[in-house]
Amino acid sequence: MKLNVESKKIELMALMYATVNDMREADWLSDPQYGSPTTLAEEGALYDKYQELLGELIKLNPDYINEDIHIVNQYGESLSFAQAQEVINIKINAFDSGNKKRRQIQAKMHEQQRLEQDAIKAKRLEEDEIKHQQQQLAELKQSLAPWRCVTPKSAVNESPSQKHQRLQSLAERNGFKSYLDSFREVYQALQLGTPLVELKRYTVIPEEDGELYSLLCIVDDFAIYQGTERNIAAGSKFTRLIALECEAAQVYERYSTLPRGFFSLQGKKRFAVKLATDLAFQLVEAEQEVLIYKHLGVAK
Repeated sequence: MKLNVESKKIELMALMYATVNDMREADWLSDPQYGSPTTLAEEGALYDKYQELLGELIKLNPDYINEDIHIVNQYGESLSFAQAQEVINIKINAFDSGNKKRRQIQAKMHEQQRLEQDAIKAKRLEEDEIKHQQQQLAELKQSLAPWRCVTPKSAVNESPSQKHQRLQSLAERNGFKSYLDSFREVYQALQLGTPLVELKRYTVIPEEDGELYSLLCIVDDFAIYQGTERNIAAGSKFTRLIALECEAAQVYERYSTLPRGFFSLQGKKRFAVKLATDLAFQLVEAEQEVLIYKHLGVAK
């Protein structure tokens, strides 16, 4: 019985020695820069197998290290259990050290990622707070002076569908079928043969090109605005005139921009003009037909 136990101890120690011998060199095992998930898994499997064998040996004799029995290594050398364990510990301790360093590095990486995420979150909260304060200030200033609507709603980040819903809602609230978001779209519709009476069913909310128009002059009860529009040909531009029905409360100073908001198309009117041409003659009693609009208010 004693012989069988002793043989089992020798077998277990020999397996422990061989298992650890199959592991990579100690320098590799202890350096956290070495190893991929696959290679580290391979080393971990050998490490776990060693621990399992060690557990079995300890059950047979917790003080196995002082056994007066020997194993033979791959070189044919006879090693006591103490000598064999000393060789084994070199790689085992190296593997434990390497894993500890890897855990420390991973912990630092996770902490760094957490700090970066917290910094991004804090920055976003700060930006949101600044935007909120700016919005509150803008609302306060506008409540004190309603004309301080200096930023069109189209300047706010919104998707095309959100913009359509906003403008369509504004048009319907004011009794229109729908909207046109530029003066250019009005002329495009006319060029396609759309009757003027049909276009009157649409409100014009010129968020796309309203800022391109400035006051040229006053003719009777109409404020004539001149705008610049890009032609189809690349690089070419031309001017276009529109007329706005004058309002008694409004000030019409030359070069002032077109009032913000939405408009209704009232019709058309011919104005006498003097044409400047490169020809050797001038047209007499020339007229230019201009579309007439009425300013209905500021889009809210």
